Amino acid sequence: MNYRMDSSRSRTQAAGEGGYGLGLSIAKAAVQRSGGTIAAHSGGNETVFTITLRAV
Repeated sequence: MNYRMDSSRSRTQAAGEGGYGLGLSIAKAAVQRSGGTIAAHSGGNETVFTITLRAV
């Protein structure tokens, strides 16, 4: 699985204040390729990510 940065995306925020927004997309692809699922549940000031993988 290879990801290349799109030239239209630029990091304009100061260091430590965000990123490119690719992390969840990469995680989702990896989990789904493994036969698992990934879900996000937001409430208040927090978001919980649940990753389920099948046993091998």
